[in-house]
Amino acid sequence: MRKVLIVEKDPVQSMAYMRAFIVAGFDVDRATSEGSAFEAINRLRPQVVLINVLLGGDKGLSLIRTIRAESKHRALPIIGFARENADDTLAAAQMAGATECHVITKAGAQALLAAARNVLQPAATATSANAAASQPVQRSSPTPSPFLTPLLPEPPPPRAIHPVAALPPPPPPPPPPEAEIVEPDSPPQSVVKAFARSDHQKLLVKLKELSGSLLKAENKATQPPLVNEMHRKAQEFAADESVCNAALLRRVANVLVVLLKDLSGLPQAVNSSSMRTVNQTVNFLDILSKHPLGRASENDDPFNVLIVDDEAIARRVVAGALGLVQLKPDTAKDPSEALELARVNHYNLFVLDVNMPGMTGYDLCERLRKSDNYRKTPVIFVTGWNTFESRLRFARSGGDDFISKPFLPPELAAKTLIHLLGRRMGLDKE
Repeated sequence: MRKVLIVEKDPVQSMAYMRAFIVAGFDVDRATSEGSAFEAINRLRPQVVLINVLLGGDKGLSLIRTIRAESKHRALPIIGFARENADDTLAAAQMAGATECHVITKAGAQALLAAARNVLQPAATATSANAAASQPVQRSSPTPSPFLTPLLPEPPPPRAIHPVAALPPPPPPPPPPEAEIVEPDSPPQSVVKAFARSDHQKLLVKLKELSGSLLKAENKATQPPLVNEMHRKAQEFAADESVCNAALLRRVANVLVVLLKDLSGLPQAVNSSSMRTVNQTVNFLDILSKHPLGRASENDDPFNVLIVDDEAIARRVVAGALGLVQLKPDTAKDPSEALELARVNHYNLFVLDVNMPGMTGYDLCERLRKSDNYRKTPVIFVTGWNTFESRLRFARSGGDDFISKPFLPPELAAKTLIHLLGRRMGLDKE
């Protein structure tokens, strides 16, 4: 599995970038500073490093120079990028030794993925120079991960500054023949049998065992090794062939990988809330893997989610978190607007802030529960409180779950996906 290091301070952006690479089959790590990035390069030995050149002053440029000063890293591909017009800084980054530099757009995650594939391509094809240009790169694994899109051998791009829009995403695969479409309620017996023979169930047993140990760990020092081991097992689970062929199961597995990756890099974020979410996600994977919906190869029925928060930044953070699981939520700046949107649209889940002027999130939830359309619709509260009284009020108002601020984006993404799929599977009826 190819290793990528992303150097980015913004947690929302870095999670979006990490998710794109994980889905594509890369082993991804993240650093947030010059020092931690250089340490990670020496420890992990990534095949490519992506650096936000605007990493606080000239730290991005300094990091590139530091990397190139080491003889063992002079051939390491480095992609510099910026989320705004910074031509002078990008030019300086290229002078410092960056392989490529890009001004990223809204499609930054996919564009950076395409850029990484381009710079890795020459190395991947060097050992197969006699192969035809139309053939994919041969990989050493006998059962390559379906996450990884085959790379076509072609000349490396010129070392020049250009917008990422010039790097089109890989063309989508052709739709499968109609006869091969797998319906969620009636998967072919061959799929069911192959699914049952897969090692993913053994990995789930191990993940559940590790999750239970993590919940019981009273000593903080014992938590990081458990999180790291869970992350490795979650990666194995997500790369299992049967999981890769099951769209929804793959989506839940991917967000678990991202969450555990984040927790392994931020030990201070391992708390009762995040551990509960990890355990919740692992248990749900077990349930989903045994359900017909979990074995479906496609999921074309979209979910509609509404975020309600009076702070614009908070709405952006929550929306970014849900983007990790391919959700495109609507937003409302106050409960009144939310009630109107809920009247004219149908939502599958609500994410509500608790403290809002005029009407609290609890009050809004009680209003929604009075409607036949939303009597059982999942509601997740985002709150800065974590007291017995707040949890009691959350339960009495009809909420399904809550997450405490500050939270990790993949933690909220995991909770949201679990409740959406659980409702669709009818788990609320049990």
